[in-house]
Amino acid sequence: MKSCNHFSAGGKRNMSLVNCGQCGKLIVENQLRMNLCEDCFAVQEAEFAKIKETLRRRPGANIMQLAESTGISPTKIMQWIREGRIRLEI
Repeated sequence: MKSCNHFSAGGKRNMSLVNCGQCGKLIVENQLRMNLCEDCFAVQEAEFAKIKETLRRRPGANIMQLAESTGISPTKIMQWIREGRIRLEI
C-alpha cells in the first residue's frame, strides 16, 4: 500500500493518501473505513450484513456453511472473526 503525506505551511499533516486495500484506488486514509474506498466499503458492509443475517437464521453454522450459503469467502469470514466483528457459537 503506497502512502503519501501532505503537509501544510506550518508543518502539520493535512491528509495521508493510501491505496484502497481492496481495489487499489487512491483515497484519503480513513481508519474508520479500514482504508477502503467508498465503493469497496459498501460492498464489504453488504457482505457483512449478509453474514449477520445468515447467522441469525442459522446460529450453529460453521465457516464453510456460511461461505457456501452466502458466497462470501471463508478467508473474509475468518478476518471478521479475528477482528471480533462476528462470533460463531460452538
